[in-house]
Amino acid sequence: MKIKTKEYINEGFNSKAYIINRDYILLEGINKNSFQNYQKYVTNINQLNSLKSLQIPKIVKLISVNNEYPYGALIYEMIKGKTFREKDIKITNLENLAKKIAAFLNELYDIKIDFDKKLYINNEMKKMEESVIELKKFFNNENYEKIKGWSEEYKNYLLTFNDYHFIHGDLWYENYILDDNYELIGIVDFENSGMGDPANDICALNYLGKDFMDKVLFYYKYTNNELIRRITILIKAREICNFKNVIDNYPDEINDQFNKIKKVIE
Repeated sequence: MKIKTKEYINEGFNSKAYIINRDYILLEGINKNSFQNYQKYVTNINQLNSLKSLQIPKIVKLISVNNEYPYGALIYEMIKGKTFREKDIKITNLENLAKKIAAFLNELYDIKIDFDKKLYINNEMKKMEESVIELKKFFNNENYEKIKGWSEEYKNYLLTFNDYHFIHGDLWYENYILDDNYELIGIVDFENSGMGDPANDICALNYLGKDFMDKVLFYYKYTNNELIRRITILIKAREICNFKNVIDNYPDEINDQFNKIKKVIE
């Protein structure tokens, strides 16, 4: 595809995002993990053709590592709308939003793909252990003991949990696409999607507040006390287990990530 126009949108952990030719999104890799994530993105998106609740990206082209894109790239059709921002919270009907998110999660629950459980657990355990070690440099003894206590709880969870389903993997509000009436019409950013605990997707809703998360849980078909127990563990995991990656790849965000961790453990 020849790029005639290119407009920068934002930057995440693995990509810089652009609107190109007015109708497409270009994800441009920014680190060594990017192309591997794009390959996974394409594989996982192909499993979601049956989804009816919301629009999802339609892949146009996966671009291998080359001189122009040293970390690879991905192009997909743009879902016409606007990205949900924090300023939109007060003018969005959160009840309708919760219903649509729950319907999307209900559909994902029934999708199954090949999954190496042992590899997944080992990767999660490694991320947790490396991040906990790094956090010792940042917290006083009292708060670090809280982190260590949580890490034992998280380790036991990883070794005993077995009810895996397809998840989005990063369902926070900046991955929602709204129409002009602030109604949810699409979900983007499936780089972290795959088999996992549905509680992981529920945790990301916490960025819109506990009341909103509770609204989604009301409409979600699979809410029970066990799910809620896992959510309390995984809200912390979402922030803590990413800390080593932030230190290695995003040093400018260390303080922000530290503050997020401080908030969830207190």
